[in-house]
Amino acid sequence: MFYKDRIEQCRNARPNTAHRRLASLALSSVQARILPSLEPRATPPLLVTQNFDGLSVRALSDLESELSPEQLSTARSRLIEMHGSAFRTVCMQCKCTKMNQEPLSCPAFDDGYVVPESGVIPVEDLPKCGGREWADSNRYGRCGGLLRPGVVWFGEAPEHQGEIARVFNWADVLLVVGTSALVHPAAGYVKTVKNNGGKVAIFNIEASSQDNDANFVFLGPCEETLPAVLGTADGIIM
Repeated sequence: MFYKDRIEQCRNARPNTAHRRLASLALSSVQARILPSLEPRATPPLLVTQNFDGLSVRALSDLESELSPEQLSTARSRLIEMHGSAFRTVCMQCKCTKMNQEPLSCPAFDDGYVVPESGVIPVEDLPKCGGREWADSNRYGRCGGLLRPGVVWFGEAPEHQGEIARVFNWADVLLVVGTSALVHPAAGYVKTVKNNGGKVAIFNIEASSQDNDANFVFLGPCEETLPAVLGTADGIIM
């Protein structure tokens, strides 16, 4: 029930100015102004988010009218949700992974559902692979196994660490936006870039221990400081 409520919160949230400003780095006009030395020009900067709320994905989707299908596909491939997505489910039996934009349907998620006094929800009331109408199939993607949220839990390895390490080892500039950077491996990204000769700019609501390793620190609400530093994207409503 915890994740049901959390997913609803994510679904009802909207990208803020900082999300949209970072997404705008996929636009060639913005790249030409802010990142004139970017090579290759067709490949936007890598965007890594620790959040599983899907807001970075939605901010990018909002630029659909400004990007060609190929550009949008490339930009999406350069967006890594390292802790997974609240809108993704993974079957614990057949391992099928699916994105779910609509709320999952199962008895436990029905309005008025009463959790047993024991506090334990019966397995048959939980989300199943194949949905509410599962009919004893054992096929991949409809096997009847229990579904879990497609997010990284404590003790599990974050996703795409190889790609993140490959890019950060050669990064010229790293923007760290809205994170305390206390949890590894993300906490080590600043030192990785610095140790390989890159520059680091930190945008955060308040000072933190990682500021000592940064070349630039901008304190205040990120939805204000990030646009102020990077400028307003042409044609983008912030």
